[in-house]
Parts: sequence; structure tokens; C-alpha cells
Amino acid sequence: LYPPRHTLCESKGGGGGFFVYPPGHPNGPPGGPPPPGAGGAAMMEGHLRSTVHPMERIAPHWSEAKFKASGMPEVICEARHATFGLLNMVSGRLVRCNPPQANKDIVNVDQVRGHIVYVKRGGCSFTRKARAAQAAGAIAMVVANSDRETFGMSFTDDGEPFDAIKIPCVMISSDVCEKLESCKSSGDGRAPWACTLSPMTDRTSPAFQQHMQLAQMAAQNPGVPLHIQGPPPSQ
Repeated sequence: LYPPRHTLCESKGGGGGFFVYPPGHPNGPPGGPPPPGAGGAAMMEGHLRSTVHPMERIAPHWSEAKFKASGMPEVICEARHATFGLLNMVSGRLVRCNPPQANKDIVNVDQVRGHIVYVKRGGCSFTRKARAAQAAGAIAMVVANSDRETFGMSFTDDGEPFDAIKIPCVMISSDVCEKLESCKSSGDGRAPWACTLSPMTDRTSPAFQQHMQLAQMAAQNPGVPLHIQGPPPSQ
């Protein structure tokens, strides 16, 4: 779970919220500023961004992500939403992207269409990945982070409409990715996992309250991966 690295601010509507610093900012996501000479790659992913699109969500949002595969324990974790895209509940087969980083047009369109595409971090902006996923017919995008934390993927202004991205876009931590990738793909190139993303929008729900408690624990224990396990079903 990504420890809080944000500052209080006012939303456009006047309500309080959180601004999530872009990657590379001293208070931003883990890993610190990009190393010298990495400006090109950092710019592509949005690390050096200093502005926020007026339509971006400034408050953090999560979904509970559930991954199920035959013969495997269910994997339940928190998935951090991008500052763009929808917050809908979706379910579908998890499909590995080709190319893995979606930094070019997706070629396995027949496998991706109608399913949730699994994309590796890096190689291009998160906005570029989302547009490629949507163009390939994905119903959602799950980005595999390269470390054991998550952050709100920011929007990169590419000249295309902000609200044209109409699929949920979330990030999961690398330790969750290791579990998912430990299973071999099926013959059609799809991962064996079925995925469900459930937005945690009800701040009074037990799942949301438990998630916020984990967030506080993560802030006190940076670098320690914490995963959400939903409350037991009511009797």
C-alpha cells in the first residue's frame, strides 16, 4: 500500500481533498527523483509533471481487487485508481498486454477485447497506456507497478480529450504482481486469473474503514506491503 505522500488542498468545488504529488517530486511516490540523464523516460511517464489537469481527481480513490484462478488461493488487494478514468465496478478475464508496457499499439487485440488488460509500468505515460487499452477494447486496465507500493497515476496532456478515457485504470503493487505472474498463461495468451474491481466509494463501509486503517499503518511502516482482506460475509 502506498503510504500517504500528499498535501491538503481545496478542490475546485471548495471542498477539502488531497493533491497527489507526481512521481519524482520530493513528496511524491517512492523511488525519489529520476536519476540524472533519465529525463526522457521520466518525462514520458509523467514524472516531471508540474501541473494538474482541471478535471483530474485530486482525492485518492481505491478499488478492492479480487483475482481468482482455478486451484489457486484467491488474491485480494487494494488497487489505486488513476486520476483519470471511470470508477465503475468491472469483472473479466485478466489478459497480459502485448507489448507488455502498451508503449505501442496493442497487437493481441482479439485477446484483450472485452476483458481486463494487464500492463507493465514504464515505457510511456499512463495516459498513453490507458488510451491504447481502450482502443484495443479492454473494459479496464490494471498496471503492474515495479515496487511494493502504489500511487495515483497522473494524467499527461497529450492533446486528446481528458474525458475520452472511459475505462477504470488502477495500479497494483509488485508483490501482488508476483503472485499473479507465477501462473502460466493459457494457450490463448490470457492469464488464468479472473479479476473483479469494486470501487471503495462508501466511506462508511467496513471495507473502506479497514483500508484507511491499513493506510495509516503503512504510513507508519513505509516499505512494508499491506494487503486488504475484505470483512467476512454477514450471517
